[in-house]
Amino acid sequence: MIFGYYTPEISAGLALIVVIFLVIFQFKRTNFKLRTWAAESGYEITKVSSRGGKKNPFFFNMKKANVYYVTVKDQEGKMRACWLRIPQYGYGIDCKWEEEQ
Repeated sequence: MIFGYYTPEISAGLALIVVIFLVIFQFKRTNFKLRTWAAESGYEITKVSSRGGKKNPFFFNMKKANVYYVTVKDQEGKMRACWLRIPQYGYGIDCKWEEEQ
Protein backbone atom coordinates (compact mmCIF):
# COMPACT_ATOMS: atom_id res chain seq x y z
CA MET A 1 0.00 0.00 0.00
CA ILE A 2 1.49 3.28 -1.12
CA PHE A 3 0.07 6.44 0.41
CA GLY A 4 -3.20 4.79 1.39
CA TYR A 5 -4.20 3.17 -1.94
CA TYR A 6 -3.20 0.44 -4.36
CA THR A 7 -2.26 1.36 -7.90
CA PRO A 8 -3.33 -0.97 -10.74
CA GLU A 9 0.31 -1.92 -11.28
CA ILE A 10 0.73 -2.97 -7.65
CA SER A 11 -2.52 -4.97 -7.73
CA ALA A 12 -1.46 -6.73 -10.94
CA GLY A 13 1.98 -7.43 -9.50
CA LEU A 14 0.53 -8.88 -6.30
CA ALA A 15 -1.88 -11.07 -8.28
CA LEU A 16 0.98 -12.35 -10.43
CA ILE A 17 3.06 -13.17 -7.35
CA VAL A 18 0.14 -15.10 -5.82
CA VAL A 19 -0.44 -17.09 -9.03
CA ILE A 20 3.26 -17.96 -9.33
CA PHE A 21 3.34 -19.02 -5.68
CA LEU A 22 0.30 -21.28 -6.12
CA VAL A 23 1.72 -22.94 -9.24
CA ILE A 24 5.06 -23.62 -7.52
CA PHE A 25 3.29 -24.87 -4.38
CA GLN A 26 1.10 -27.26 -6.41
CA PHE A 27 4.11 -28.60 -8.35
CA LYS A 28 6.15 -29.19 -5.19
CA ARG A 29 3.19 -30.79 -3.38
CA THR A 30 2.51 -33.17 -6.26
CA ASN A 31 6.18 -34.08 -6.58
CA PHE A 32 6.36 -34.73 -2.83
CA LYS A 33 3.26 -36.96 -2.96
CA LEU A 34 4.69 -38.96 -5.88
CA ARG A 35 8.03 -39.51 -4.13
CA THR A 36 6.34 -40.42 -0.84
CA TRP A 37 4.02 -42.91 -2.54
CA ALA A 38 6.98 -44.57 -4.28
CA ALA A 39 9.09 -44.77 -1.12
CA GLU A 40 6.26 -46.16 1.01
CA SER A 41 5.40 -48.72 -1.65
CA GLY A 42 9.01 -49.83 -2.19
CA TYR A 43 9.34 -48.50 -5.74
CA GLU A 44 11.90 -46.35 -7.51
CA ILE A 45 10.36 -43.91 -10.00
CA THR A 46 12.10 -44.05 -13.37
CA LYS A 47 9.75 -41.90 -15.47
CA VAL A 48 6.79 -39.59 -14.87
CA SER A 49 4.52 -38.16 -17.57
CA SER A 50 1.62 -35.82 -16.98
CA ARG A 51 -1.39 -37.26 -18.78
CA GLY A 52 -4.65 -35.39 -18.67
CA GLY A 53 -6.02 -36.68 -21.97
CA LYS A 54 -8.75 -39.14 -22.84
CA LYS A 55 -6.49 -42.20 -22.83
CA ASN A 56 -6.19 -42.54 -19.08
CA PRO A 57 -8.41 -44.73 -16.88
CA PHE A 58 -9.42 -41.75 -14.73
CA PHE A 59 -10.78 -39.67 -17.63
CA PHE A 60 -14.38 -39.66 -16.41
CA ASN A 61 -13.38 -39.05 -12.80
CA MET A 62 -10.61 -36.42 -13.01
CA LYS A 63 -12.29 -33.53 -11.22
CA LYS A 64 -9.67 -31.41 -9.50
CA ALA A 65 -7.00 -34.07 -9.82
CA ASN A 66 -3.73 -34.47 -11.71
CA VAL A 67 -3.15 -37.72 -13.61
CA TYR A 68 0.30 -39.13 -14.25
CA TYR A 69 1.64 -42.14 -16.11
CA VAL A 70 4.48 -43.45 -13.97
CA THR A 71 7.09 -46.11 -14.66
CA VAL A 72 8.67 -47.66 -11.57
CA LYS A 73 11.22 -50.30 -10.69
CA ASP A 74 10.21 -52.65 -7.90
CA GLN A 75 12.51 -54.22 -5.31
CA GLU A 76 13.13 -57.22 -7.56
CA GLY A 77 14.23 -54.98 -10.45
CA LYS A 78 11.06 -55.44 -12.53
CA MET A 79 9.77 -52.44 -14.45
CA ARG A 80 6.08 -51.70 -13.99
CA ALA A 81 3.83 -48.91 -15.19
CA CYS A 82 0.76 -47.39 -13.59
CA TRP A 83 -1.63 -44.49 -13.74
CA LEU A 84 -1.74 -42.26 -10.66
CA ARG A 85 -4.46 -39.78 -9.84
CA ILE A 86 -3.42 -37.20 -7.28
CA PRO A 87 -6.18 -34.92 -5.99
CA GLN A 88 -5.36 -31.23 -5.98
CA TYR A 89 -7.08 -30.92 -2.63
CA GLY A 90 -7.20 -33.61 0.00
CA TYR A 91 -5.12 -36.69 0.48
CA GLY A 92 -4.48 -40.05 -1.08
CA ILE A 93 -3.37 -41.37 -4.43
CA ASP A 94 -5.41 -43.65 -6.68
CA CYS A 95 -3.31 -46.19 -8.60
CA LYS A 96 -4.23 -48.38 -11.57
CA TRP A 97 -1.53 -50.74 -12.77
CA GLU A 98 -0.81 -51.58 -16.40
CA GLU A 99 -0.13 -55.16 -17.42
CA GLU A 100 3.25 -56.59 -16.47
CA GLN A 101 6.06 -55.47 -18.77
